[in-house]
Amino acid sequence: MSFDPHRDIDASSRHAELRSVDAGWVLVDLGSSNGTFAEGHRVTETQINRNAPVSIEFGPGGPRVRLFVGDDAEIEALPPAPVEVRKATWIMPAIGGVLVFVVILVLAVLRC
Repeated sequence: MSFDPHRDIDASSRHAELRSVDAGWVLVDLGSSNGTFAEGHRVTETQINRNAPVSIEFGPGGPRVRLFVGDDAEIEALPPAPVEVRKATWIMPAIGGVLVFVVILVLAVLRC
């Protein structure tokens, strides 16, 4: 998997890797500056269980993947990932900017 270096700024070029171990699979953070999150919790290393989907996030608010270890039949039986609607974070700063602009405009008109 690769990320867009301009859009996915929370993900490092070598962020995390999935390693095969005797007991199955382990997700390991590779010293990324923004961290790796599994099911919302920051991890440096976490066991990945078979037949249990895991939400992985590369940095807070960064790119996400849904990881599932299983065979083809188990993957087919997997329910679709829940759709998450993120709130627009630009609305409040935009309103603040407009208010500052209006105040500056009113002050400029009053001085004339």
